[in-house]
Amino acid sequence: MLDLLLGVEEEYLRQDASRGGGGCAPFSHILMKELWTLTKRPQYILVYRRGSTYADNLIVMKVLPNKLSLSRYGFSVTKKVGKAVQRNRLKRLLREIARLQLVKPGWDIVFIVRPEAVSAEYHQVENTVTKLLAKAQLLQ
Repeated sequence: MLDLLLGVEEEYLRQDASRGGGGCAPFSHILMKELWTLTKRPQYILVYRRGSTYADNLIVMKVLPNKLSLSRYGFSVTKKVGKAVQRNRLKRLLREIARLQLVKPGWDIVFIVRPEAVSAEYHQVENTVTKLLAKAQLLQ
């Protein structure tokens, strides 16, 4: 099973590398979003199984090298965290925080949100993400 997942992930990496730029001007923002996010279940499974884990009271972060020239992000916010409005708010916060961070290229990073994060403010979540990235030595 793991070999199958690894084969699928290698195919995704090849596809991502072949798309590495050259998009049409009107669609370049869509291509960029697609390139820097983890979108497929096998990508998440690989990071969950093979990645290193760093935890805090608000967020758990899993990281895995990806052999690409950019880092990709994934966000996992389960129904244990809250209703859809709360989950979507946390995903928006994390996307913006990840966009503003200067992270070394070549990593797949998954942020797993804990229920305590619902009551946290933006700066608390930002400090937690920065601390986890620094602990993993992923900040430039």
